[in-house]
Amino acid sequence: MAASFPASARVVQCAAAPRRSAHRLGVLWPAWAYRITAPILQKRGLDLFERAVLGLCQAGVRSPEGIGELLGLDIRLCAHILDRATTAGHLDRHREPTEQGRESLRTGSVIESPEWRVFYVFQDPFTNELWPRTVEQLEDAYVLLSRDDEVLLQLGTAGKDDRLRARRIVPPDGVPPKPSVAQVLGAVSTDHADRRVEQVREFERAQGLEPVAVPEETLLGSRGPGAFGGAASDIHRISFVAEEEPVFLVCFVEANAAGAGSHAEGWVAHDPFGVGHSDLLRTLIDRYAPDDSQIDEDIRQRVEAEVERAGRRLREAEHEARGPLEVRMVHDLGPAIRDHRAAYDLMMGVEIAVARGDRVDAIDHVMLATQKLYEELFRRMAVAYPLPRKTEAEFTKSLRVRRAGLEKAAQVVGFHTLPGLYNRDLGSGAPKPYVKDLVPYCLLAAASSAHPGHPLRRMAQRRPDLLEALELLNPLRNRASHAAPDPTSVQDARWCRRVALEAARELINLPEVEPERKER
Repeated sequence: MAASFPASARVVQCAAAPRRSAHRLGVLWPAWAYRITAPILQKRGLDLFERAVLGLCQAGVRSPEGIGELLGLDIRLCAHILDRATTAGHLDRHREPTEQGRESLRTGSVIESPEWRVFYVFQDPFTNELWPRTVEQLEDAYVLLSRDDEVLLQLGTAGKDDRLRARRIVPPDGVPPKPSVAQVLGAVSTDHADRRVEQVREFERAQGLEPVAVPEETLLGSRGPGAFGGAASDIHRISFVAEEEPVFLVCFVEANAAGAGSHAEGWVAHDPFGVGHSDLLRTLIDRYAPDDSQIDEDIRQRVEAEVERAGRRLREAEHEARGPLEVRMVHDLGPAIRDHRAAYDLMMGVEIAVARGDRVDAIDHVMLATQKLYEELFRRMAVAYPLPRKTEAEFTKSLRVRRAGLEKAAQVVGFHTLPGLYNRDLGSGAPKPYVKDLVPYCLLAAASSAHPGHPLRRMAQRRPDLLEALELLNPLRNRASHAAPDPTSVQDARWCRRVALEAARELINLPEVEPERKER
């Protein structure tokens, strides 16, 4: 028996490699392979005639003549079925059903002679636990070059060269205790169940279907290794054929930063036995390979490379989308939008966010971009159309009078109502650069006789409910940020675009405003 795990151990590959890509990484994970044999009790279903004959025998009709008359069968056929049932142990010499016969009649199946099958299980040297997989034979990987820390593998076929460098994980010294019968049967059972589930998942992916829950009873049935089928539930004892053998399993890790699902680290581990992704392998790498800085570095480099590729794809897609989005903007706002950089950039932000569809973060961006557009509009209006000093002096801090004055100003300008959000004190000095603080200031300026051509008057003519619409932006944004995807989100985004267009139409006619500088 070997005292330690040799670096020269066999390298075995139990599943096909994932497609060749720049973010694929190979890992050689150590395992102790055990060759096991077990008797499999083969079953077959009772045919219609066997079931009928056994049922009549149980009911007391046991002669070929009586059975033939009731079933309309030839007497010779009935005699043959009775003889075969007696030989199989389903009937005694008096043609009365035995316990085995009654069980077969109840289950509808016949247990035939056992067949011995041979398979391998794999024990992890770090945890001493079995991988939940079995294989019938070990397939050697095609090793081109072997070193202490890595091997060069040939994965492709003739004419399709596919080479991969795989990092070798060094296991602890010593041989773990031989796995128990319960561990082996657990691996057999889990392997059978997982492979059946993976068949369903492959069908769903091929058909473009969303994954659904797998019914345990109807789909999985009796458990056991995939090669054994449903009969594997009748494994009742096992035998170890030979001593444990050290092997390195060829495993594959893949950086998947653009779509890693629930894996925040941005990489996935493929099951070395070909059953989807492996949480077990991820756990083993995280827990027992931290000292191998080269694997960490390889994963980090591939994740970073995938992030860069994803960012480049996003930039290219956004650049490609800008053309038709600009055409629509010019159609809605006129060619002048191209000459007004602030209005163009802000409105393009709204357009791109709307084009992203019903993603929750995209809807949030639509709301935010619309708010920024109105903040810029009201900030410029406050500078281009300042509030007359006389009007500001007349605006008292009395709450009742202030509300009456703002509501009157809203009516003069042409708005239906003034939402409570904008019943605010002007304060002292320039208003804060937020819509809720700028609206009262601009509303009073628009209502004064000093600014008959104020943009708010034109906006009120086109949309007298504009102030209520602006008040809705905050709740809509909060709902988009914290709620699950909503079928109405797309309509909300399009509604926001229409609201944003109102701001962009007036923003392109306002002069640039110097940004405020804070004195040190």
